[in-house]
Amino acid sequence: MVFLQGMFKPSDILTIAQQCQQDAVGILPFDTLIGLTGVVSEPVISRIQTIKQRQDQPFILILSDWNMLHDWVAPLSFSQEMVLRHYWPGPITFLFKKHPRVPEYVTCSKPTIAIRMIEYLPINFLLKNLNKPIVSTSVNLTGEAPAMCLEDCSKSILSQVDFMLDLCRPLYHQPSTIVDLSGAEPRCLRQGVIPYEAS
Repeated sequence: MVFLQGMFKPSDILTIAQQCQQDAVGILPFDTLIGLTGVVSEPVISRIQTIKQRQDQPFILILSDWNMLHDWVAPLSFSQEMVLRHYWPGPITFLFKKHPRVPEYVTCSKPTIAIRMIEYLPINFLLKNLNKPIVSTSVNLTGEAPAMCLEDCSKSILSQVDFMLDLCRPLYHQPSTIVDLSGAEPRCLRQGVIPYEAS
């Protein structure tokens, strides 16, 4: 297990990127909260489901750039694109109709997929070096409150991860706002860090 302490350095993220390429699972600070994460693969998603004791709810995907988006979501309307350009990158999660090629394990066989693009240096640097999306979910057992720092994490969870980064802190310490873009009109499912206002 890699447990890194001190000031954030690019080499720390490069070490984690190498592990992620081997389907490692760990805990990283995101812009909103600390999160369980790894690359989007069936072994990684299965492990995180086991760690969280949650089998039937999919996780959020974090993408590095706009070009990746069209590999994961059904074609977007002009108005949907405008909403995304207004709020991304930022602490807001959007639900989309998933692209037909998205594997069932990614969405737990649901027709929608949850995606974010963020502006947070450690994660952006990781994504740049991986050149692939990662999954993200709060660090907690299902039904429990999300952990705000490693000290709050369940010992059960800590014992099951491959790496932990404790060099920097989330920007907001609040969950992301969630907006459903899969229907005819945007629908806010959860107000989080930033307010969503329908245009």
